[in-house]
Amino acid sequence: MNSEIKLYEQGLEEYPKSSIILSNLMMTLWIVLGTIACWFLNPIFAWIYLAFAVIMVGIVLRKLVCTHCYYYDKWCCLGWGKLSALFFKQGDMNRFNTSIGLTLAGPTYGLLSLIPTILIIISMIH
Repeated sequence: MNSEIKLYEQGLEEYPKSSIILSNLMMTLWIVLGTIACWFLNPIFAWIYLAFAVIMVGIVLRKLVCTHCYYYDKWCCLGWGKLSALFFKQGDMNRFNTSIGLTLAGPTYGLLSLIPTILIIISMIH
């Protein structure tokens, strides 16, 4: 087994497992902190936020983005190419740049940041 990492036009052919673990820990921390921030205002908001995060990040975006990605069934920077391959069949890689998932990703991650920020400000004022 060759331990040398090869660089391709699309990026690394396979990302190091250590960076995948770190990236997933950071993503988990982001969602956990957002959930805690929502909890300060109302526990129901926290559960809704957590459900939204898990469904959108873990399922919807994996289906809409990762199935069309070059890293489908490969170790990408978050390992989600492998995760997507477990649950969804491969899409058309040529559709990646026009995928609705790319359109939804920005607002999804934006809401995951904005909602807890707004709710924690409200809870401080309230």
